[in-house]
Amino acid sequence: MYSRQWNFYNVIVAFREVFFVFLLLIPIVTSSQSLDSSPDNDAPSIHTGQRTLMEQCFRCHGDGMWRDIKTDRDGWLSVIYRMVGRGGKWTPEQITVMADYLTDTYPQRDKP
Repeated sequence: MYSRQWNFYNVIVAFREVFFVFLLLIPIVTSSQSLDSSPDNDAPSIHTGQRTLMEQCFRCHGDGMWRDIKTDRDGWLSVIYRMVGRGGKWTPEQITVMADYLTDTYPQRDKP
């Protein structure tokens, strides 16, 4: 019988697997909700930049990476292009929408 040792690495891997399954279910749930909802429903849709971020970046990173960084558009572009240098394959349009979303959602903090 197979027995899994629960060390820190295995817990992280298990959490990651559950997280990715959850991410895969989000489009299914949201699409079924949009089919059931009336056309007058003003529910906010997922920002294109957020969707691209979830599809591309969450393969390796968690959402804490973006919550902790507060910078301007140039700073976000720098972060994105650093990932391009490490093998990220995004179109210029994807880079633009991700930078727009990150700039709007996690703006630069004012220095005290």
